[in-house]
Amino acid sequence: MSLESEQNCLQLVDYVASRTTLRRRDGATDRVAQQAKTLATAAQALAPLALGIPPMRRVHGYSGTWDVQNRFSLWHGIELGPNDQVFWDGKTFLRIREDGEEGQGFQVGKLTITLGQYKAAWNIANQIIRASVGKDGSLNMRVRGSLRSVDGDEIGTPPSDRVRETLPTPEWDLVLKPEPGAPRRLIGDHTYLVAGQPYSIAKEFYTFAD
Repeated sequence: MSLESEQNCLQLVDYVASRTTLRRRDGATDRVAQQAKTLATAAQALAPLALGIPPMRRVHGYSGTWDVQNRFSLWHGIELGPNDQVFWDGKTFLRIREDGEEGQGFQVGKLTITLGQYKAAWNIANQIIRASVGKDGSLNMRVRGSLRSVDGDEIGTPPSDRVRETLPTPEWDLVLKPEPGAPRRLIGDHTYLVAGQPYSIAKEFYTFAD
């Protein structure tokens, strides 16, 4: 929907009213029409874009930037001890259609590893090839690993050859649900399976940034 059209803006006002408790009150027609005209004028004032691309577009509320924290209890088949840590801090960028379907995006961040005397950091990038929002507010994603690279020097000897092993399969599913009592926050369990057995397990926390 192009907001440069005054008629489209008027339809948008009516659409919002139909989805909420708002209703046009008697005598408010002229004021609503004036608001639609103001919105259309603002849209026309935006910088021109390539032909066929509207200057503004509606997307789902989950679209945007999420701050992400993952905390692993099992990583690459290695059970973490009380003094071990494997965690990923990064950002997820999403664009989801206004009806909650056909979303896509990507993730970037850093994986920090402490396993006994071994310490390392990895740069991680993942592609979100599919994202959708359930009726319960859950975020459902299909993720594909794209980049794994060591950041800086590794300290010590890895406790297993599996530390540097590439993921046997590059894709996995992730379901996140609203965390009760925590605004703008989703939480979920990440279980990555290999041959039907857990290979990595993590708790994932997503906080909506903007």
